[in-house]
Amino acid sequence: MKKSVVLLFVFAFSLSYSQINYQKSSTGLQFYMAKDVPGSTAKMGQLVSMNMSIKDANGNFIKNTFKDPKPMLFPVKLSLYDGDIYEAVGLLSKGDSALFLTSADSMYAKIFRSEMPEKLKKGSMLFITIKVYDIWNQKDRIEKLKVHADTVISTSEKIRREKEDIQIQKYIKNKGFAFNKTPKGVYYTYYSKGKGLVESKNGNVVLINFVGKLLDDTSFETTFNEDEIGRPISFVLGKGEVIPGWDDLLISKREGDKILCIVPSHLAFGSQPKGSKLAANTTLVFDLDVVGVR
Repeated sequence: MKKSVVLLFVFAFSLSYSQINYQKSSTGLQFYMAKDVPGSTAKMGQLVSMNMSIKDANGNFIKNTFKDPKPMLFPVKLSLYDGDIYEAVGLLSKGDSALFLTSADSMYAKIFRSEMPEKLKKGSMLFITIKVYDIWNQKDRIEKLKVHADTVISTSEKIRREKEDIQIQKYIKNKGFAFNKTPKGVYYTYYSKGKGLVESKNGNVVLINFVGKLLDDTSFETTFNEDEIGRPISFVLGKGEVIPGWDDLLISKREGDKILCIVPSHLAFGSQPKGSKLAANTTLVFDLDVVGVR
């Protein structure tokens, strides 16, 4: 951990949060710059290499990446509410360290997309510490990673992918549908085709609702709630803001398309487990509803 980060933590622990002299952005986001390095701040569409911790008012960690071997890569996107994490990251440049305050209610509802834990009170604040190491253009970073991934695949990984594909073929046979396959290897079929006038391409903003499932049809996440509208997510296609399988699949799709797709693990989250529901190297199945293309 670099010295500036250590100093930030020392400062944060030596004072109560109420004693810190916060500044405010135009939207009301409260922040304290522990280290402010001159330079260009992170812009929309860039990737920020950073570490981040999120704590409640009692100092309990909700998230802490400072203990991880490598910094996280954070995409800079449109803010989902005034004073959110995307606005916070957009205030920072390479080398900066800062502390931010944001609404716990809004963070869980709009960023985490989950119910707020009972231990957090409505109207409470979350305290976010961020240290920025570098800022990259997504296209350059994605191309670099793609070249590396395409050229360095071990024999054991090839065997693993072959075994995974056997399981996928069994799933397809049981479904009884005719599936297409994208150039990178995502299997898909249409439940129905939409009548949207715009055909999606890289750079478009795509809005989708989805149900995420495993090969045994166990659901692990959905944007649908009690009503028919759901809570669609939006992202810029081809910018690496979603799993590679979605960027690959959703080219040339239209508003109203309803799709069943199977994403091999290397085009999903790869060898990185995602919580208790998604183990490493998990094949993902999605029911996708293209709500809009802009």
